[in-house]
Amino acid sequence: MGEGEGRVASCELRVASGEWRVARGEFGMRSKAAEARRQWNARYRRRAPDFEPARLLVEHAHLLTGGRALDVACGTGGNALFLAARGYRVEAVDISEVGLALGREEARRRGLTRQVHFVQADAAHLPFTPQRVRYDCIVVFRFLLRPLIPTLRRLLKPGGLIFYSTFNVRRLESHPEFEREYLLELGELPTWFPGFEVITAYEQGEVSAFVGRAPRRQDQATLLSTR
Repeated sequence: MGEGEGRVASCELRVASGEWRVARGEFGMRSKAAEARRQWNARYRRRAPDFEPARLLVEHAHLLTGGRALDVACGTGGNALFLAARGYRVEAVDISEVGLALGREEARRRGLTRQVHFVQADAAHLPFTPQRVRYDCIVVFRFLLRPLIPTLRRLLKPGGLIFYSTFNVRRLESHPEFEREYLLELGELPTWFPGFEVITAYEQGEVSAFVGRAPRRQDQATLLSTR
């Protein structure tokens, strides 16, 4: 969802007429997700959209060889558009319909509407399962929901790439009001991906970042044992 605070989400999903919709379930829109959606919608309405891709992606563009990609908490879709321009078919997921609408418009302007499918959904309940789809590349920026991590590992194809970067606990030094549960501990991020080839992993100030490659098929036992 672009720059700024981390995000949370907890609404349910359903399939309707071939498109994923936000379902107004018993708990869906009466939760933190509803407030997060409202806040991000307001933010996107009051500021100019930013479609710049994350520097971590740009710096590792040589690894991006095309295929199928998932952008979790995509915001206005800058990373999804970057991936689409490099040969990926992208599912770009976010809770904010305003951010997604901006992304769709930019995709039309760039001629990438066939390559990017913008999906309004709660990242806590991704409408994708490894039994139906696996990804060559998954990207997550400025979003933290720890229970989602095993799902992301399962959604990656053998040899698939993960790009993950978000705030760590040093953020509290400048933003003491930030909820700690949505901040990484120092050194935590690489531990989520045992058996992965580590391409880069670092903490730079209040941001932690990781780029890794999932085990090849013959090495999947390591990954499966952690699920």
